[in-house]
Amino acid sequence: MSAASSYFPPLEKVEVTQEVNSREFWLGNKRLPARVEPISSSSLPAILIKKQGDFPAFWREDVSFIQVMEELYERVRTKNKEIF
Repeated sequence: MSAASSYFPPLEKVEVTQEVNSREFWLGNKRLPARVEPISSSSLPAILIKKQGDFPAFWREDVSFIQVMEELYERVRTKNKEIF
């Protein structure tokens, strides 16, 4: 695949205007919150998948890709719900 037919935009160099501290880069300069609030339930599960259609070109199964992905999203969402 040539650069002209790439799926990704070309990389651009960006000049760094401040000094980079490796400790802050890897650990961050702010503390993480002690508790993360759970995300509210999505009203449209698998919405990104639905935008691509029910039977995308790579999908070789007889069942709906959207249906399979909705079930997967629901399993992932509820699997460890008791932890939070």
